[in-house]
Amino acid sequence: MRTKKRPNWGHLAQRLGVTPRTLSRWKHLPGCPATPDVEAWQRFVEENSLGISPNKITPGRARLMEENLVKRNRLLDLEISKQERRVIERAAVDELLLHVASLQKVVLGQKLEREMPARTEGKSAAERVLIGRAILDEICGIFSSRATQWREALDDESTRNSQRV
Repeated sequence: MRTKKRPNWGHLAQRLGVTPRTLSRWKHLPGCPATPDVEAWQRFVEENSLGISPNKITPGRARLMEENLVKRNRLLDLEISKQERRVIERAAVDELLLHVASLQKVVLGQKLEREMPARTEGKSAAERVLIGRAILDEICGIFSSRATQWREALDDESTRNSQRV
């Protein structure tokens, strides 16, 4: 009766289809199995894409390729969106919002600090409310008229950015 041989390093190299010298180098890699267990080494070789020809795709390599493809597609979608002017550069929006905020401060200061006291002097509470509403309408009108200018500024910025791409 024949007894089953315990796996040894030479047998393992043969089962993995590599030379003993290659296996000796792999034994120094982090995370390699400490014993010549064929199944453990097959998992280790597959997970680390060791000795794999470039045409063979292991599960680990397939996952990396899929992640890479997803990232490339996302970048491509962003570039297309920029060219189709469906998105605007964050820096352009930030610059515009800073401009709008500074303009709002000026307009609000002008209307509420300078005009409102003079316009409401000697008026009743009800009249002050009406005057306040009128001033608010004037402020909204100022910003509504500027909205077209801001939209054009964003369009110009978007066009400049798409020409750089």
